[in-house]
Amino acid sequence: MAAAVYPESNGKAEGRNNKIKLIKRRAYGYRNMEHFKLRIRLETGCLI
Repeated sequence: MAAAVYPESNGKAEGRNNKIKLIKRRAYGYRNMEHFKLRIRLETGCLI
């Protein structure tokens, strides 16, 4: 019902969250948290 009333969608946020989860899975073992943050910024284009 809410989808019919409100035209906004959280699809972009959900997609970005999913991409970050995939990066976390691949990045297991990063020694440096800054490299992990840079990888997220590179692949998603968002700031942390």
